[in-house]
Amino acid sequence: MRTIFRCYAELSSVRLLKAELEAQGRKSKSWTSASGRMIGGKPFARGALYLMLRNRTYRGEIVHKGQSHPGEHTPIIDQPLWNTVQAQLAGNTAERNSGTRTHQPSLLAGMLFDAEGNRMTPSYADKQSTRYR
Repeated sequence: MRTIFRCYAELSSVRLLKAELEAQGRKSKSWTSASGRMIGGKPFARGALYLMLRNRTYRGEIVHKGQSHPGEHTPIIDQPLWNTVQAQLAGNTAERNSGTRTHQPSLLAGMLFDAEGNRMTPSYADKQSTRYR
């Protein structure tokens, strides 16, 4: 877990962190269910990485009803590393505006990416007060 936090602190991108973990061959925890089925052992998803990086349990805290309390367990992540990761996560959040207040919103805005992972932006043409996207 410390390795994931340190790697994110260096890369400051969950997409790059995911690629790095895949290159190292790191996978999620795997176990066998009571019925004998294998569960887990898959590459980390970006969503799972975001949840891990925000999980206050690694900081030695317990969250109950939205409030954080000191836990009885020892923290896995030290305070300076936690603060660094949280600051980077906060700085990397994109302002999402899908154009919901516009008359004709761009429905796919912010959802399409090219082969290199760059966000694609919508284009349009106007003709006789009609916007074609």
